[in-house]
Amino acid sequence: MPDQTAESTYAKAVQIASQLGGFAPQSVLQRRLRLGYQDAHALQDRLIAEGHLDAQAVAAERSEHLQRALTSYGQASATTAAYEESGVYGIPRDGFSSYQDAAQVARDAQETARFYGATAAQLAAAQKGTVRA
Repeated sequence: MPDQTAESTYAKAVQIASQLGGFAPQSVLQRRLRLGYQDAHALQDRLIAEGHLDAQAVAAERSEHLQRALTSYGQASATTAAYEESGVYGIPRDGFSSYQDAAQVARDAQETARFYGATAAQLAAAQKGTVRA
C-alpha cells in the first residue's frame, strides 16, 4: 500500500507544477511542501518522469544551482587559503566572520556542487578561481 503522506505530497506538487505552468522550482517545492533539497530534487525527478514538469527548465535551474555552488566553493576556498597564509584565523575577512565560517561554507558548497553533478575538474577549477559549470 502506498505511503499516504508521500502521495499527498506528490499530489500537492502536481498542483503546484500545474499552477506554475509546468515549472516548479526546487526552492518553491521546499518551501511550500516543507522538504529538504534532496527530497525536493527527487520530487522534481518524479514530476519530470510523469510529464508534469518541463525537463529543460529543471535542467537550467540545476545548472544555475551548480554554478552558484561552484562560485561559493571557490570564494570560500580562497578565503580559507588567505586565512592560512596570514596565520590569523579569528578576524572577519572577505565577508566571513572567521576561518571556521569560511571552511564550513567551503564544505557545504562542495557538497552541494557534488549533489548537482560537479566533476573533480570543476571543483579543482573553482578552487583555483576559474569556475566553469
